[in-house]
Amino acid sequence: MADQYYNPQQFHYNLKDDVGEEFHKVVITATELRMWIHRQAGPGSEMFLRFFRPFSNLYELTCDMKEVKDRLPDDQALRIKFENWFSKSPDLNNKKELIPHMNDGLELFRKYKKILSDSQVLKL
Repeated sequence: MADQYYNPQQFHYNLKDDVGEEFHKVVITATELRMWIHRQAGPGSEMFLRFFRPFSNLYELTCDMKEVKDRLPDDQALRIKFENWFSKSPDLNNKKELIPHMNDGLELFRKYKKILSDSQVLKL
């Protein structure tokens, strides 16, 4: 019966698992996205969305954690860049618009990876 109640320690543990899982997905899809940018074989929209989804999930899971907010305050220019990038909807059928947006996302992921590592949300 006690298993039915909310256990914050269990939630925190599961959240860390989710963060690690999403991080792993972003790393893999970031590599695939870089490869797609070089080859441009197949639809770019699919590759972009395969990268966007886990990166967005990772950001949403972690952006309000105290450890992250200490390194990425709400009013900081970098946080604003993240928010703008996630809220922009590029034309998925226009490579001239999509590829720069993909490159911006890859650069932001590199910066966010450092933030997560420095804050020890992830131990790389």
